[in-house]
Amino acid sequence: MRIVVLRAFRPSLLIVVHKPVAVGGLCGLGGLGSELCERDWLRCGDAAFLRPGWALPSDMTTPSASTSGSNPSFNPGSNSGSNPGSNFGSGAHKPRPFVGGNWKMNTDRASGLALAKAVAAATKPLEEAMDVAIFPPFVYLPLISQALCDAGSKVMLGAQDCYIAEKGAFTGEVSIGMLKDVGVSAVLVGHSERRHIMHEGDDFVTAKVDFVLAAGLTCVLCIGEKLEQRVTGQTDHINELQLERGLKHTKVEQLSKLVVAYEPVWAIGTGKTATPQDAQSAQAHIRTVLAEMFGKEAASTVRIQYGGSMTAANAATLMAEQDINGGLLGGASLKIEDFTAICQAAAASVKA
Repeated sequence: MRIVVLRAFRPSLLIVVHKPVAVGGLCGLGGLGSELCERDWLRCGDAAFLRPGWALPSDMTTPSASTSGSNPSFNPGSNSGSNPGSNFGSGAHKPRPFVGGNWKMNTDRASGLALAKAVAAATKPLEEAMDVAIFPPFVYLPLISQALCDAGSKVMLGAQDCYIAEKGAFTGEVSIGMLKDVGVSAVLVGHSERRHIMHEGDDFVTAKVDFVLAAGLTCVLCIGEKLEQRVTGQTDHINELQLERGLKHTKVEQLSKLVVAYEPVWAIGTGKTATPQDAQSAQAHIRTVLAEMFGKEAASTVRIQYGGSMTAANAATLMAEQDINGGLLGGASLKIEDFTAICQAAAASVKA
């Protein structure tokens, strides 16, 4: 009889299965069967990752002895309290803050140029304390690149997307080489609007991460749960899936060019914001997953942005949390007063 071991991220969740596990046998776990049956490990038969609250049929499992206490309970709805902080300690060094302004499909030539110049001027006094990037629409990248250069600004020029080929018959797409040619140094990958409106899947996101990092550009990998996933307690699960898949080819030495943006989809553009405690809980868990993938020391250096309706009013409170190292802003990035205030809060967060 073959023994299949399903391991979890935490030793206390080790489960031994005493017969081969078929895909059909794993469907329906805790209501997450459709997610599980699509995972890479399930298709290739590797180790499986289980989460608190999941259960295999009783005739398939024998719990192992726990090495670190009883399993934590599965907490549907609010994520608050399920992972109040990472294991890096409240006094741990905070990574250098990074605030990005995603302009999405907004601005025109004149307003975009004016906004870029205003951002360059407003953030000049903050350059030693933090990093700033703006992500204009593709068609304005050359114009804004020149404006930032003329201003002697350290603001990074970012692209909202890229394609996974160097060149070829890909109508409407833009390559990494083209982006570098106009001065782009950062690229958004896996934004929720690309995932859920443009239907970009995990494999496509992974390929984009690989291309961006291989080109030596900063990759801002966006992850986050939808409302229905949050209320059923899947926040950590969804973040883990998207993080593991997006970074499955990433090497430790590439982490200096990686930024993770946690963007709860239900909070983007809605005016709703996760509480600082909920955001910290989710982002601390993200850092824990990074530590399990790349080691604790490497994980401690990765910037994790919050991207769910951060405003001038709530930025300081959010970024006072240990694992919130900046923000990825949408609407607030189009208002120079709000964007400046958020950048100032980010710079102050490492001095507090």
